[in-house]
Amino acid sequence: MNKESTTVICPVCEMSVTADDLQISHQGMNFYFCSAQCKDRFRANPHLYIGSAGHPSVKQHGDVVLKQRSLLLDESLSSVQAEQLSSVLRSLMGIRKIHIEGDRIQIIYDLLQVTVQQIEQAIEQAGDHLGHGVSSMLKRSFVHYLEETELNNLEQQADNSKHCH
Repeated sequence: MNKESTTVICPVCEMSVTADDLQISHQGMNFYFCSAQCKDRFRANPHLYIGSAGHPSVKQHGDVVLKQRSLLLDESLSSVQAEQLSSVLRSLMGIRKIHIEGDRIQIIYDLLQVTVQQIEQAIEQAGDHLGHGVSSMLKRSFVHYLEETELNNLEQQADNSKHCH
């Protein structure tokens, strides 16, 4: 088998990838991913990326769902720390713009590729910490809920389109 025959497109970010262990089977088909992030996004809402029989998905239409969020860290970052965190966040798929000043992160991202929850996990894994006050935690929980609901609604619309003619 030559390399060209094993090159496939990641359904989440549309990057060319070689078939490897970052794959799952869904509805009798194998899908391959460029990263664990894309695999997780697909697993959470597969119809956002593959649609249904005869009905293209939101992603197949070329749509993006841009979100702008402001995240509060528990302490201000130096310019070196801010640059390090920016580098970590830019490594995530779907990040469009990042601005870190002091203890605030302004970020724009494509919800079809990354969620704020994944962004927050990357921040914590980088060794930085989000604000832990009750209001900060409630706000983050509410945003997680809103994003999950929006993704489920987009997926439901794609799934329901096969029933509407």
